[in-house]
Amino acid sequence: MLIDSKITSGPAQGLALPGVARFNGRLGAHYTTALANGASLQLGGTARYTGTSYLDTARDIPPDFQDFLRRKQGGWVDVGLSAQLDFGRYALTILATNLLNSAANRFALGTPLLLAEREFTTPVRPRTIRLGWRLRY
Repeated sequence: MLIDSKITSGPAQGLALPGVARFNGRLGAHYTTALANGASLQLGGTARYTGTSYLDTARDIPPDFQDFLRRKQGGWVDVGLSAQLDFGRYALTILATNLLNSAANRFALGTPLLLAEREFTTPVRPRTIRLGWRLRY
């Protein structure tokens, strides 16, 4: 998704909207096949890119505050794979996310009351592998 967001009025008119990345994208694939005895196998994969954005418009910011307000977020890739063996009443699953173990800042603001702290980050969830068992009752 290509986003060309602009502020439409006020002193920052024409500048990019703060906190909105110019490009985000997701690609996914899913495959299901029947197995013996009514079971099925499902395989899936996704790749998602979240573009870089900033918390400000970088216009008319006094030089002393530019570094203070210019906080970067985004700019990361998340790749995931999944597999499920479904036996009707129960299923076994494995799911892996963030296979590249991307380390980035999802959201940089934290709280506006503590902007002076400077190092607010919301990290991307680290590589995660989940095993699951589902029972229908």
